[in-house]
Amino acid sequence: KELGLDPSMVQVRQAAAGELSVDWGVGGSRVTGMAAIAVAEACRRLLSRLREQAGLPERTTPRQVQQAVAEYARRFGTEWIRFVADPGHLPEVTTFCAQIARVRVDRRTGQVAVDEIITAVDVAEVINPNAHRVQIEGGVAMGLGMALMEDLAIEEGRVSAGSLGDYKVPSTRDIPRMTVVLVPGARGVGEHNVKPIGEVTNVGVPAAIANAVADAVGVRIDNLPITAEKVF
Repeated sequence: KELGLDPSMVQVRQAAAGELSVDWGVGGSRVTGMAAIAVAEACRRLLSRLREQAGLPERTTPRQVQQAVAEYARRFGTEWIRFVADPGHLPEVTTFCAQIARVRVDRRTGQVAVDEIITAVDVAEVINPNAHRVQIEGGVAMGLGMALMEDLAIEEGRVSAGSLGDYKVPSTRDIPRMTVVLVPGARGVGEHNVKPIGEVTNVGVPAAIANAVADAVGVRIDNLPITAEKVF
């Protein structure tokens, strides 16, 4: 966006650990906010260099940017342009999410089947719609696993589910129909007005499923996972 290029013309290279300074992780859903600010500033610095050293005009076309980048690389190599985004300076932005589950419960066995999970999230500017959607659906799938399958039980001081053969997580066949609603108009961070989506969609799924089970058969399960044995 900053360079005026189509995303297909941009290649993202994974940096080696030795090329970067120490980072303490990506907790708190801060990657999009930090990366958007850092990348935008790095792009502006690149454009400034291209204008100064590769003859790029003030008003450019994608073709001119390509030619200027090639000229710069020919003359100066592939030197990094660095900019550090300080997470302490990011404004406080909250993402809101509402979820509803549609379930069926077998009264004879207590078995719970989830038919659909409806997720509505407030969004600011969506940079990559496909990746944004995948984050939402992936979070819902994680929430489904927390709600119905994942059980880190400890027996006599030992974790009983010591492998993925015993510790169950959802497979493709377990995923119900997902309905996703984006509610636009929220305030984000930075001049591109972005906000996180990576974690918020998994939090409400277990509660939505538990509420639906209670609505269906009057059984209130208040600890996870929601198993057939507990419902029965």
